[in-house]
Amino acid sequence: MGMTLRDLHNKAMEQYDAGLVARMNQDYALWRKRLREAYALEGKAATRLLHNHDCEPTRSTLYLGAARIALQLGMLDRAESAASQGLAGKPSEYNARALRALLDLIPALRKSGRLGDWHKDPSRASITAP
Repeated sequence: MGMTLRDLHNKAMEQYDAGLVARMNQDYALWRKRLREAYALEGKAATRLLHNHDCEPTRSTLYLGAARIALQLGMLDRAESAASQGLAGKPSEYNARALRALLDLIPALRKSGRLGDWHKDPSRASITAP
């Protein structure tokens, strides 16, 4: 039997939390690995609800989570795609504001070039996800 939506999300959050511990320990390679795993799991959970617009706010929350993780990894195209998918449903006002803020941030990051390599060494981070 495959993982349920809740299982996928919970596992994604476990990986994300493990990544935070790695980051606090300045193990940036492990931080990136755990965040990539979290992104894959959260993205898989969100994709299961891609066309199910009646599952709000769960649907947009999962896409928001995937977008935020992608942004932290420096994957701007994936962050933008996930945020757009989250807005394509019927997100709560809170999620809609957060998704729009993230979408507004991405072009500014591309234009300014501020992203640089901060996602490889987050101790040099000068931005945070909304």
